Amino acid sequence: MIAAVWSGLWWPLAALAVLAVALPRGRGWCLLLALSWAHGLLALEQGLDRRLPEYLNGTPLTVEARVVGLPVTDTRRRFGETLRRQRMILDLRLAVDERPWPGRHRVRVTAWAPLPALEAGDRLRGKVRLFFPHGWYNQTGPDRARFDLADRIDARGVLTAVIRQRGRPDSLDARRAGLSRRVRELLSASPAGAAVIPALVTGDRRGLEPPLWRLFQDLGTAHLLAISGLHLTLVTGLLWGLGRWLLAPLLWLACPPARRFSLQQWAWAPALAGALGYAALAGFALP
Repeated sequence: MIAAVWSGLWWPLAALAVLAVALPRGRGWCLLLALSWAHGLLALEQGLDRRLPEYLNGTPLTVEARVVGLPVTDTRRRFGETLRRQRMILDLRLAVDERPWPGRHRVRVTAWAPLPALEAGDRLRGKVRLFFPHGWYNQTGPDRARFDLADRIDARGVLTAVIRQRGRPDSLDARRAGLSRRVRELLSASPAGAAVIPALVTGDRRGLEPPLWRLFQDLGTAHLLAISGLHLTLVTGLLWGLGRWLLAPLLWLACPPARRFSLQQWAWAPALAGALGYAALAGFALP
């Protein structure tokens, strides 16, 4: 216990390393656990080091940023007016020469009208006021500092000005937003379909209004709207069957040397490619 308190979180790593050397059997498992523990500790330390320094808490900063993911747009009352609000994640770096916070960082910000509406993949130069991650350590409130650390969010804040906005590149996020928008336009005659299908295809749940979301929760089917292993398994299985019974036989006929591999083996190529593409459409979200 004294060694554990003195050395902090590193003592299990040392214990696993000793077991990996001392045990006649099971060394591989001990080594694997030691490497996993070391990776977790390094990720924790790096996440803590990347966070906004406390001396920059609340300080206006000029940044160059890119919108990551799909911004969420709604309306809220502010200062007695109903204004457009956007919540988004920015991948930014400071634009000043001193670089008091070096490197690139992911921050979660809120932008209020009359600032221009931003879309996925937009690049901009603007001003933000950021705050050090903090959370409520009680039984009724979420620990936002812990959530932000897990999501690799280094600060939260407010976008106060957009100095210059450049066109969005042909990025994955921009493609997701464009595909989701086209799906909604094609299904405009069905409000429920225009809200649900983009969530199933691209992971874009921004069109789900609270009543519709509560309906899925009451039915116990809300988990279907988050692209997860279930969705990837269905897509992979369908593409594997298509490859096994159609694509692989055609490959055998067109290229006789391909017979060195079985139809089942060739079927994995379209299956894994489809799973990777579907995960990319969902933004490689954790679920």
